[in-house]
Formats: sequence, C-alpha cells, structure tokens
Amino acid sequence: MSLYHPLLYRPATIVPSNQILHRNDNSGSVTGDTMQKILEITIQKLPESPLTLRTYFEIRSATSGISACGQIWKNGTEYGTLRVQYDGEWKAFTEDLEFSEGDKVQLYIRSATTDGTAEGRNLRLLGTYKPKPLQPALFVTTMP
Repeated sequence: MSLYHPLLYRPATIVPSNQILHRNDNSGSVTGDTMQKILEITIQKLPESPLTLRTYFEIRSATSGISACGQIWKNGTEYGTLRVQYDGEWKAFTEDLEFSEGDKVQLYIRSATTDGTAEGRNLRLLGTYKPKPLQPALFVTTMP
C-alpha cells in the first residue's frame, strides 16, 4: 500500500543586493606594480550553483600622486573589472559576478608604479535570500 503526500515547497535563491552575506573585513597593502592577493573568501555552500553575487571592496593609494588598482579574482585567475583609485581616499567598488560552491573570491591589489603602495580592505559578498515560486513536490510512503 502506498500513501501519496502532495506538498508545496518554496526553495530559495540569492539575488544581488547591498545586504552583507559574508565579509572579510581585514586589510592589506602591496608595494609595487605586481598584483598580489590580500583577502580571500571561500564559498562553501550556495542554494544553487552557479549563482550571481555582488562583490564589494575598498582601495586607496598610500603614496601621494600614485594610483592604486584592485580587482576581484576567482580561484587565482583574473575575473572582475580592474578598478583604479587616483588619490589617498578610500573608494568602494561593487560588481555582480557569478560564483559556484568551492570558489575562492579573492581581492588582488597593486600600485600603478614600482615604488607606490596600494591598500585594500573590506572584501564582502552581498545579496538577499529570495524565495522562488511555489513548486509541487510529491513524496511517496510505502507501507508493507
């Protein structure tokens, strides 16, 4: 004998927004014009994979008159848009990018010159959990 149990369930997803999902609010600096990783977040679990998340970071130049550059990398490879800050004030950048479970989201920075110093901080993943439309599900219980 089988009993059929119809059920509606509401799976969730994440959509890009300005709500913080995860943060690495440390900071780092790099002297020279070679990109170096200063911050990293590993994505361990997502409601679906791949998924678009909003990335956020801040950069500034610690050397007067020399610009700083920052970029999101994924798993050790250039991924996001190269961003440039032209003065010593902190500037925030956001970009919506696609990630999967297990990906490493990394902030790489550099100075525009070999003798300049760039600083970066506050690598964050932003988004909002959003329910999907109701989906039908059917569970079957088998009884001896």
